[in-house]
Amino acid sequence: MAAEHGWADDYFSGNAIASDGATFVMVGDTLNATTKAPLIATSTDGSSWTVRNWTHGFETSLADVTMGGGRITAVGTNGTLISSTDGGSVWTNEATGNNSLSTTRFRGVTTSGTVRVAVGSDSGQSEGRIFVNGGSGWTAATTAITDFCPRRVIWNGTLFLAVGGNGCGLGDAVVMSSTDGSTWTRTALPSTVAPASHALVAVVWDGNRFHATGDNLGNKRVIVSSPDGLTWIQDHTSTATGNASLGGIATSGTRIVAVGGVSSLTKP
Repeated sequence: MAAEHGWADDYFSGNAIASDGATFVMVGDTLNATTKAPLIATSTDGSSWTVRNWTHGFETSLADVTMGGGRITAVGTNGTLISSTDGGSVWTNEATGNNSLSTTRFRGVTTSGTVRVAVGSDSGQSEGRIFVNGGSGWTAATTAITDFCPRRVIWNGTLFLAVGGNGCGLGDAVVMSSTDGSTWTRTALPSTVAPASHALVAVVWDGNRFHATGDNLGNKRVIVSSPDGLTWIQDHTSTATGNASLGGIATSGTRIVAVGGVSSLTKP
């Protein structure tokens, strides 16, 4: 039986969740930034949650969270890049003193266990940004990030893959892949795979293939897949009645579920 916890009375809403097998960490928004920091909550069973207090400035949202290598890392708006090494009790602001980090609107973060990658855009959402930390601090990727605005990034065990579009608003689908988080290969998806103006917004690895979702910020959506992050095929496209945005995708290994907008999709 499923257990439910509501955050409305605390002015919170959840955006992303991660687990290392022992602890769940959830991050999200706050609707009362003057008195409450954006949501960080931890749980050992996924049912009983502890909301964590942390020092915040102008942040109103945490967009993504990752766990690995004994560290939790969360990212969000207004240059928020924070981490914890004690299971989520104490958080350190890693963007302090770095202007490039502190002016980035982060959308995604992942880790290989030893290398962390955070992606997003400048505060004006005119250019994409990718940062990497191999243990000696955060630096910009050595590959120039042009005509690419990343929305999410994952690690599949051998490869970092960032998905997004060629613009930070309504853009065409683009992915970038990297083995080290610093040097990236750009792949623009042809319109026969992802129609024009269908930027990718979420991605998952099922053990054999990447699966990514995209939409046109309206009533059209697409799901694409790739075994290597370079060659992609179209798995699904449709027009919905109402908002078609598929903002999340996950897999059990045998079934893929994409959710968002007015409905969810499953495969098979």
